[in-house]
Amino acid sequence: MTIRTPISFYTEFSSIILYCIPIKQVNLKSIPNDINPTDILSGSSQQFSCTTDEGRPSSRIQWYMAGVNITDDAIVQADTCNPGCNNRVISSSVLIYTGHITDNGKTIYCTAFNIDAEGVRSQYRAINILFLQMHEDSIYNTAVEHSNSEVYETELIEPR
Repeated sequence: MTIRTPISFYTEFSSIILYCIPIKQVNLKSIPNDINPTDILSGSSQQFSCTTDEGRPSSRIQWYMAGVNITDDAIVQADTCNPGCNNRVISSSVLIYTGHITDNGKTIYCTAFNIDAEGVRSQYRAINILFLQMHEDSIYNTAVEHSNSEVYETELIEPR
């Protein structure tokens, strides 16, 4: 465990010294199904969660799609400190992404920093955008039906 410059807190009767503890890992998951690549229907929302391991101080999380910073689309979550954590916190952020066909095949990842110049990056998450393809071109045929002495015409539409 790397320990950095201490953070000191002074009160009227005592002083507390906390040491900076860098994070070592950040995990990226898609919610609710953690599958890679992640299939997203075009126009639908998909949530991704980025969570660090314990560190001190709390971490700053950044989000990227194909190398472009998209952090403004994310929501920072409250830090958590499990029982016995010694003031080491787990930081997290949730990205709510809306699928767009131009993002098909791109990757999402997150980074986290809690000490200057020391950060970690998550694994890449591939994005598959699913979309419905509508065919508007059809062949129009005319069929002739005979009924007694009258002739009726109907149109048959055959998709290509």
